[in-house]
Amino acid sequence: VKALLIAEGWTVHVCAFTHVAAANCEGSTILRELHSKINSRRCAILVDEMSMVSIKLWAALANMQMTGNHFWLFGDCQGQFLPIQDQHRTHLLENLDTCDFIHGLTNGLRVEVKRFRRGGDEAHFNMVGSLYGTPLDVALARARVQYPARGAAFNGVVLTVDHRCRIFVNEQANRRSAPPGHLLVKAGEATRGCANLPQDMRVWPGIVLTALGSEKPLRNGLRYRVLTLPVGEGDFIMQQVNDREEAVGDPFKLGLLRMATSLRLSHAICYFSCQARTITGGLRLAQTNHPHFTIRHLVVGLGRGPEGAAIEVE
Repeated sequence: VKALLIAEGWTVHVCAFTHVAAANCEGSTILRELHSKINSRRCAILVDEMSMVSIKLWAALANMQMTGNHFWLFGDCQGQFLPIQDQHRTHLLENLDTCDFIHGLTNGLRVEVKRFRRGGDEAHFNMVGSLYGTPLDVALARARVQYPARGAAFNGVVLTVDHRCRIFVNEQANRRSAPPGHLLVKAGEATRGCANLPQDMRVWPGIVLTALGSEKPLRNGLRYRVLTLPVGEGDFIMQQVNDREEAVGDPFKLGLLRMATSLRLSHAICYFSCQARTITGGLRLAQTNHPHFTIRHLVVGLGRGPEGAAIEVE
């Protein structure tokens, strides 16, 4: 769509709510769009992962329509989580993609696409799609048969509902997979008001960690590989990687204190943190009996993996 609009002479802005989603669509975050381009006129605004956008941000974006900007919105509102900021009023966001507000913002255009682009396992894609709107107990029973969990030890990515389980699984997997010569990084100071607490990490060249906070050079939710360990009082050498484990941008230095406070192990992540991600390799959905586990958790979790053979459901 961006290429078509540029060919027609439009100035195109691409944005999404999180840094992860913005990186996937090679755009900026919505907050940056609002701060730096709120006065744009007659531009094409492409918003990805629309289900993540809060009511307050929709109100701010709608103001840009008054200066001649046109909107193209993308997302899967039934198969993604609703904004965390609006958990107390989710009824206002149900069926967002068919409501009058979005109808007016997009001038009435709605296109539904059903081609599987994440991988080559069409049967897995159809299975996940068939779970939409299914009662949780029925959907879970089908998923456990289709994607059985095999053994307690798991070396892929584990999705958890709460941070307590995330920390426990990360500790077990990190201890099990750490090679000789690793460096133990003691947990740094927790960010006030943040549930995503730091923990002791065994790190080595090649391990991939997830960033917390957006103070440069890190961006929240993006993943970074350790290239080299510090020598003496030196720094770690880090580089961003995408979901295909490909290097992005140039390597940079990061001090021990920043490593301990702003990076997290990625053996296990919470379901809410995996949105907009494609997780290649092994993927396990944990805590499926948790009281807060919903059909959205199941659909989001299964949808992260491109190949059904690599997925396990507990």
